[in-house]
Amino acid sequence: MDELFKRIIQIETNAQDLVHESKTKHEKIDDDIEQAVEKIKIELNEKCEQRVKKIEDTEKELERVSVEKILKENEQKLESINKIYSENKDKWVNDIFERVIG
Repeated sequence: MDELFKRIIQIETNAQDLVHESKTKHEKIDDDIEQAVEKIKIELNEKCEQRVKKIEDTEKELERVSVEKILKENEQKLESINKIYSENKDKWVNDIFERVIG
């Protein structure tokens, strides 16, 4: 009978050890999952920041190219106006003079 009680106590001790081990493993798995989720969040955040920076850089480059194009077009227009002015300055002065003196 004594042996039976010892055996029952041993079985109970083993069961408690298994329960404790199971809880410990469960807690470790929970911690591992939490760390993995946090790592994924950080990686996704970094990827998003990289994409945003790439988009911003692309937009800045497009803006720079657009501004350069506008400046070049304006410079060409100004050169054209100056050429027209140079070619017609004397005629316009004479026309104005004739209209005033006339």
